[in-house]
Amino acid sequence: FRYERWGRTTNVITGPEALRVARESQQLNLDRKNIFGPFGAIGVPIFEAEGDRHELLRRLVRFGYARSTIAPFIGLMSDEVRKTIQDWPSEVKLGPRMAEIAARAMVATFSPKPLPFDLNAIGEVGELGMKVSLRQLPPVVLARPKVKRVAARTLEVLDPVIQMHRDGVTRDDHRPWMIDAFMAANAGDERLDDLAVRGGVLYATIAAYIYLGRQAFFMLAEAARDPQTLEAVKT
Repeated sequence: FRYERWGRTTNVITGPEALRVARESQQLNLDRKNIFGPFGAIGVPIFEAEGDRHELLRRLVRFGYARSTIAPFIGLMSDEVRKTIQDWPSEVKLGPRMAEIAARAMVATFSPKPLPFDLNAIGEVGELGMKVSLRQLPPVVLARPKVKRVAARTLEVLDPVIQMHRDGVTRDDHRPWMIDAFMAANAGDERLDDLAVRGGVLYATIAAYIYLGRQAFFMLAEAARDPQTLEAVKT
């Protein structure tokens, strides 16, 4: 389908045709990097990959995002949610709070080692990347010192933990931590290198903040508006 916004026309393609367009973007004179370059700039290179390379990376990261990878951590994610909300005041602005809580729940699946991310800072950088991709902001905003500081601090925390997983820190742990799932994924002789593992983890964090946070917010708002639904949720 097609829609117009701010004088620009956008075509939205779904289903099998969307996969074909993703695979054949170069032959169709479509430039992924022109759209998704901002996410490459903030450490998620899979978005700006083209053609066969993009398809390969999609197949490799799928294991890290699979239900079978996330499902064993539902209890841990729930504990993280409870721990986070116990210090909330009686009245909160739900939008940003749900974004943060979704990201915290997601990070709980990455590694048994602590990852003290500034999730609000990472989420805001992800929001900037999205707005640049949608042409709502100029690319120069991603060159701001604050954005670069957030990216640098995130990598300072994340890169050593990725190396710990490479060195076997979870060798005796039966749980499928997301970092391990990314490292275990293979397509023939192809595996994700550390840059791609880092990108997969960062995308999961940003996606949780931007997408899952909004989804949780709308679900909670709808439940709060309907007494029967709210009672069922509480039960």
